[in-house]
Amino acid sequence: MRDGLHLRDHVLEEQERAVVDAGQPGPEPAISWHGGTAPTRIQRRLVLDEAELAGLASAIGEHIGDVGLQHLAQSELFTAVVRAGAR
Repeated sequence: MRDGLHLRDHVLEEQERAVVDAGQPGPEPAISWHGGTAPTRIQRRLVLDEAELAGLASAIGEHIGDVGLQHLAQSELFTAVVRAGAR
């Protein structure tokens, strides 16, 4: 998972900080990553494949709550609903 492994660690750190800062269920943290349905020439080298995106979504879900993934034009958008007791 080339740079995706480092991204995954960073994503989880940011998501966990958002949960701790929020202190209660309900906030919807969002993370965007390069890619989408029409990435620019420069973004193409940073695009994660479907398995890497699914792995990130799964890891976020394990730590935070329900995760959504949207493929926008030039980015992948992860959103999560913080569940009670997530840390």
